[in-house]
Amino acid sequence: MVKKVGNGLATKVFVKKQINGVNERIDIVNSKVNELNSKFDEKEKKDEGRYNNLIEQLVGIAGQFKKFDEERVVIADSVRKHEDRLESLEKVVFKSS
Repeated sequence: MVKKVGNGLATKVFVKKQINGVNERIDIVNSKVNELNSKFDEKEKKDEGRYNNLIEQLVGIAGQFKKFDEERVVIADSVRKHEDRLESLEKVVFKSS
């Protein structure tokens, strides 16, 4: 913004007014930025809680899969033992027939 002063030179008072005006605008922008930062922080905290909850649920599901896999290994071993026993019994039964 250019203002013409009587002789075309800016006075000390005029320059100070302009600087004060700019400083006031900077202060307004800073306060709005601070306001936005606090809103982002609140949103981040809220989302962090959601993510923590999600991670806890995923860890629980992973634990259940691990347990299921361990049970499957135990059952597979048990089935193998039963199959071996059946085969040995079949050999005895069918051999004698």
